[in-house]
Amino acid sequence: METFQSLLTRELTRALAAAELPAAGEVVQATDARFGDYQTNAALVLAKQRGENPRQLAQKIIDHLEVAEWCEPPTIAGAGFINFSLNPGAVAIQARDLLRDERLGVPLADPRHRLVIDFGSPNVAKPMHAGHIRSMVLGDTLARIASFLGHDVIRDNHIGDWGTQFGMVIYGWKNLLDRSALERDPIAELVRIYKAANELGATDPAVREACR
Repeated sequence: METFQSLLTRELTRALAAAELPAAGEVVQATDARFGDYQTNAALVLAKQRGENPRQLAQKIIDHLEVAEWCEPPTIAGAGFINFSLNPGAVAIQARDLLRDERLGVPLADPRHRLVIDFGSPNVAKPMHAGHIRSMVLGDTLARIASFLGHDVIRDNHIGDWGTQFGMVIYGWKNLLDRSALERDPIAELVRIYKAANELGATDPAVREACR
């Protein structure tokens, strides 16, 4: 479904040609709501190129614009900006059509691709935290958007070097475990022995090799 910005851009191109003027400027969202919904600097660009009065060029462009279907009559502001204010009726029709469209006016991508999205690489030997959740949410969001656009998405929650990490847990279990602490809080004790084995492995090659 074509947006108002796209419709106005297409009509501006047609109007410039009808006025025997070259393509220039662009239609963008207005920076201030007082000046409408969209605006174009086409007259300013052409005035600089041609050495002409920008407001007169703006009026010449307006005289060839046919936007009554979507907008109130265009106005000239400042040095020569052309402002467009959308017609409430046109906005209502566009909103109605969007609501009736199961894709809400979003076209499928062309071309489409196969995408691999890695959600994150948590250390599975330790508890996950808010940072992991953030990457999961971001990854899932990107995957949903890409799928909606028609891409073939492969989702991957990559598990990193889990062999060495669990080797540290196993080494800690065999050599550093406090069974009373394990009974009180199993997760906390597993994290403790993992960290302790990791610290030992950083300075003792034999421990590091045993963990591997």
